[in-house]
Amino acid sequence: MHLNGDQIRINRILEEEIRQNLFIHKLLRSFELKGIKKNFITLLVLSAILTAFSFFTDLDFLIGFYIVITGTWTLFLVRYFIKARAFNLKQQQLKQKCAEKFNLNDEIFLEFNNEWVKYTTPKTKSEIKWEYFRAYLEEADTIYLLLEQVNSTWSFSRNEIGHDGLSNLKRIAKAKLTYLKY
Repeated sequence: MHLNGDQIRINRILEEEIRQNLFIHKLLRSFELKGIKKNFITLLVLSAILTAFSFFTDLDFLIGFYIVITGTWTLFLVRYFIKARAFNLKQQQLKQKCAEKFNLNDEIFLEFNNEWVKYTTPKTKSEIKWEYFRAYLEEADTIYLLLEQVNSTWSFSRNEIGHDGLSNLKRIAKAKLTYLKY
């Protein structure tokens, strides 16, 4: 039941590690897209206001505003496409990095109870109390325990820690953390 901090050997699978890393990357992108959406709406409203003014005032007066709005739209679109390209490149780099760093011979263990979660590798041992996790997410038989820096998220799947381990970890996470809505 793993309530007393029993060790669970993590059955590492390269495909799982890649999938989990890509999910976190897409989560970060969704946060970024929310900001882009706000900027888009603001720019759209300003453009609509400027267009409405053009019907009621002298066009010569608004020519400077049109230049500024056109330039702003251009910058917005260029920035959006650059970020989209960077997102796609980063996805490819993440896949490659996961494959390079993956070592099936490493024995990695997970322990957890109502007080903490502990992750042990041959080189490091990390123990984090539940109150230091910001929230949790669930996706495709996987739980994500989010720290303040989303890049530092811990994730565990049913294939890695087994059905019982995942069920118990989810139960404690639901009791201790809020579910992150994105």
